[in-house]
Amino acid sequence: MLAWCRRMPPNTFSIAFGISGLAAMWKAMDAVVGAVRPVVVVLTVVATVIWVLLLVAYVIKCSQRHALRGDLDDPVLGPFVSVVFIDGLMLGMLWFWLGVAAGRTVVVVCAVGALLLGGWLTGHWISQQLEIDDMHPGYFLPTVAGGLIAATALESVGLHDLALMAFGIGLICWIVLGSVLLQRLFFRPMLPPALVPLLAIELAPPAVAGNAWVALNPETDPVQYGLGAYTLLMALVQLRLIPEYRKAPFGASYWAFAFSYAAAATYAMHWLHLSPFPGGPVTAWVLAVFISGLVLLIAVRTVASVRAGTYFPRREQIADPAR
Repeated sequence: MLAWCRRMPPNTFSIAFGISGLAAMWKAMDAVVGAVRPVVVVLTVVATVIWVLLLVAYVIKCSQRHALRGDLDDPVLGPFVSVVFIDGLMLGMLWFWLGVAAGRTVVVVCAVGALLLGGWLTGHWISQQLEIDDMHPGYFLPTVAGGLIAATALESVGLHDLALMAFGIGLICWIVLGSVLLQRLFFRPMLPPALVPLLAIELAPPAVAGNAWVALNPETDPVQYGLGAYTLLMALVQLRLIPEYRKAPFGASYWAFAFSYAAAATYAMHWLHLSPFPGGPVTAWVLAVFISGLVLLIAVRTVASVRAGTYFPRREQIADPAR
């Protein structure tokens, strides 16, 4: 076990991220159909246990000299270190909604942590000689996901002004990083097969921004329509990418589907609540069953892959094949 902890890559935290994202979807669904709070409790407990266990394992890893710096310096895995704090934002928000006051403290601490790490990583990427082909959608995590999820979480615990500031960070970083990332995806070779599932993260920024804006301004306005339309566009992009996903080997990157698709489903739940129609509850249940089934399938495949020793890709599987 200690040997595994010492090798644990930071993208392992994506497991708790995906399950907490699923819990957030059911939380949003509660406003549409009601009586699903027990599901939120179960998923939040599961995600919390996984997060705490992974935190302990990662602390053990980081007790080795240069281990943390090695992860932060890694051009592929570095952005995933931020998921440590993003998980905390999600879980703190969920626990506060469930009536646990300590969730507010977790949100504040993790928002500060996400801000500090996002700033450090951005400065680090500026000062280092990065290769454009190393960039992947996971680069959205530290500042875009960190900022937008912090906005939702801070608003949920009553810190409106801080939530607006976090939303600004996430939105501006999405615009800046998104343009660079699409340039890399449009004009450079396809991501290595083991990283192809990370393309699911392209769906997340508009959906997470929409969820944050619902928290900040719970009504349908021009901003909401714009974010909703772009989320729909990115959902259509995901359909076109299905053939690419089918060729990707199963591994840690598959958890990108869990949170990204759960975030989009959460946003859909908010729209069903803000713009109700007779078939809304049925639509909510169909979405919930589909996304829950997807996350369950990924979880089952994860257990099987870990047992087979194929869950974490080798370095040559995530390196730029053009080099």
